[in-house]
Formats: sequence, structure tokens, C-alpha cells
Amino acid sequence: MAAPGHLAGDVRVLVTDRPRQPRPSRAGEGRPLRPRRRPCPVDAVGAPTGTPNRRRAGSTDVNVVFDLDGTVWDSEPGILACLVHTLDALGLPVPTDQVLRSHIGPPLPLMLEMVGVPAGHVEAGVRLYRDRYVRAGVYEASLYDGAVDMLDAVAAAGHTLATATSKGEGPTRTMLDHFGLTDRFTVIGAASMDGTSISKTDVLARTLAGLGDPAPSDCVLVGDRDLDVLGAAAHGIDCIGASWGYGAVGELQAAGAWAVAEHPSDVPGLVARR
Repeated sequence: MAAPGHLAGDVRVLVTDRPRQPRPSRAGEGRPLRPRRRPCPVDAVGAPTGTPNRRRAGSTDVNVVFDLDGTVWDSEPGILACLVHTLDALGLPVPTDQVLRSHIGPPLPLMLEMVGVPAGHVEAGVRLYRDRYVRAGVYEASLYDGAVDMLDAVAAAGHTLATATSKGEGPTRTMLDHFGLTDRFTVIGAASMDGTSISKTDVLARTLAGLGDPAPSDCVLVGDRDLDVLGAAAHGIDCIGASWGYGAVGELQAAGAWAVAEHPSDVPGLVARR
């Protein structure tokens, strides 16, 4: 992650009077998850100052593409449990939760390598991880407070919703169904289960194709990691960083996010400002 000294100077954080981080709420349970770390401080407050990729004249509908893990829901408990299960089964050392947490976001094969799975064991690791994830991990996630309202407000403004997640297609649809969110999205873009299309750039390409290949200026991606920002940039699309997720503000800004939202409720207004 980028250090605070590496913050990009042309992107600002939208600051509100709300608590700095939304508390996730688990469906069917009243137990809150542990608090998220606070984003690193920046001395810039107010509207974003980056130059947006302006929409075409007369265009009002924006294709708003959402990452899911760390943006719409907090899947950390299930992901960490599955990583520990995988490493234990392979007889490998298990890093601390802090180390494991720092690697949430990339496609599964890459994430396994990052937490210590040798290249020759990644394929077996993927099978072990998925076996537990589909049985238990998908149900250990929780929606961020304000996430559903964020989606509904964006839709109410007349925009089209889609997803682009590095999570596999199967678990993605299971989780969307579990949270009752499937019908909110026109296109559900996710990583292919056979490993042929897993990068954010590739997944986003499939999502855009499903949307009819709209102009980049008519799209924006909302995500919480630098890979979201870079994947959007590869297609000429602006990215709104979600600072309540797994990436620090500095990471998002250093990657070139057009703006960084502090709370899900800030996203509809940022979309409108484009």
C-alpha cells in the first residue's frame, strides 16, 4: 500500500459529518464486525479536484460498475477463514490476520501466492479455498451500512448498475442472491471459474461488453483497491475509491482515483458531479 507521503495531489477525500467508517451489519445477526482501520489523513477536504472524464453532450445515464468485496459487502471474515483453511491443509505457515488482510482483493490464484502458497501448489490451493468458500465463506460476509441505499440512490438517479469483481462467477451470484441484490444489476461481471478471465481489466472488459460497449466517458467504476483504479484506467474509465474497504486512501490516490468516497452515501453525489 502506498505510504501517506505518496498521496496524489489532485484527488481529494469527500468529508462529511458522519462517522469515518460505516459499520457492517450481518444479515440475520446483530453482532457488528470489528472496526475498520481509519483511512490515512489528508489535508484536502471537499469536492474532488481531479479532472473527470466528462460524459458526452446530452448523455445523462451513467453506467456505474461496482466492485463487490470491500465496496458493497465486507467478505473479510470468510476470506480469512478460507485462507487459513487452505494454508493449514497444504501444511504451510499461516501469516497473521493483518498480513492476510492486506492481500484481500486480487484474483484468487494471485492472492494465494501473495500469502505464501508456492506456484506449484496454487491449483490445489484454489480447490481447497473454493471448497470451503462455497460451503461457508459466502455466508460469513455482511453488507456495509449504507451500501444498499447507495445502490438504490444511484439507480433512482436513472443510472445503470453493473458489477466487475475478481470473485468467481459462482460465489458472486450466490452472494448476490443471498443479500437480495441480484436484480439491481443489469450486468453481473465476475472472474471466470476456469481462470481464463480473472484480472480486473479482463473482468471489466466483459462487463462493458455486456453493457453494449458504452463510451468510457459514460462509465465510472467504484472500488476499494488500487487494482480497481488501474483496471478502470486501462479502459479509460474514472474510478471512485471506496475508502471504507480494504485499501487505504493513499493506495487509491496513488493509483490515480478520480475521487475517494468516505462513506457509501457519498457515491451518488460523486457520480452526479461527473
